[in-house]
Amino acid sequence: MIKVEYVELKQQIKSDVVNEEISRQVEIFFGINAKEALASIEKRNLSGTTKIEKDFYLPHVETNAQEQGILLIHYYDLNNTKQTALVMVVNSRNPDKKLEEIMGILLNSKNINKMKHCNSNEEFRRLIQEGD
Repeated sequence: MIKVEYVELKQQIKSDVVNEEISRQVEIFFGINAKEALASIEKRNLSGTTKIEKDFYLPHVETNAQEQGILLIHYYDLNNTKQTALVMVVNSRNPDKKLEEIMGILLNSKNINKMKHCNSNEEFRRLIQEGD
């Protein structure tokens, strides 16, 4: 089963601590230690950018945990510009095929734009279901 979550962070976040905040949210929603999540995000970032568009990022958290999923996060930068992070939490040894399908649905340009405007977990889940 794939876990699907949405959260909007109302506060402004400095770019140099965004990954730390994302890691805290991964801990809240997936129970993965924030330090481990941060290390995974930073390791993936060494391979290249996860920026899809100027205000849309795709951080990866690789884990050995069985629970996998996606976490859509909206937050604001210091210019009060809304930013979107679609966090993929994946078991690197045994990636879930359904997670791969969902990511394929979400990462087309039409759905990227829709994700930027999601305002609830229900809207996010509906977007995934409509693409199925």
